[in-house]
Amino acid sequence: MVFFLQALWSLVDKGRSFMMNEEPSDLHPDPNSSLSETELLSALRSSRPIRTLCRQDSLNLSGLSLSPDDCSQLAKAAQNGKAPTRLMLVDCHLNAEGLKPLAQALIYPQQLCLSRNAIGNDGARLVCDALCQKDCRIQDLGLCGNQLTDDIVPHLCNAIRRNESLQNVWLWDNHFNDKEKHDLKGLEFAKSKLEIHV
Repeated sequence: MVFFLQALWSLVDKGRSFMMNEEPSDLHPDPNSSLSETELLSALRSSRPIRTLCRQDSLNLSGLSLSPDDCSQLAKAAQNGKAPTRLMLVDCHLNAEGLKPLAQALIYPQQLCLSRNAIGNDGARLVCDALCQKDCRIQDLGLCGNQLTDDIVPHLCNAIRRNESLQNVWLWDNHFNDKEKHDLKGLEFAKSKLEIHV
């Protein structure tokens, strides 16, 4: 029983860490080796191979203000080199226009967190398009606090149904009514391994 509770808490903690961008210490064993915000942006804008910006397959640009040009560079780097399995873009001041250059690269990470931006429904449609691609690898997706409304829910539901890799989707702090939340949660019954957090 104790082992079960420990395992359950570990899963909850991982979900919270991914959503809130609180990375476990094992992802960053040597914090002194991390690049500063200025160094990260400079490296990104100089077209350095994306692998040189990653630590243990994780690329965390959270808190950096990314321009459309930055997103374009990030997309090129992801497509030309081995993409990170975990891409964290929390609170990067992204809107739909800024996300557009990155759209083609959204299929590569297994964990993608775009929470606390302002991509809105237009940006969410780009994410839905990525989810519908047959080679999409996303397993964990964070879209919390992105000004999403009920209008995007049919698109989200369709994309989630069609996707074969998703295991967790976080949608807290958006503007959904109870019916739309119920529709999203209902997807869990169709896919046994899927959890929708809304």
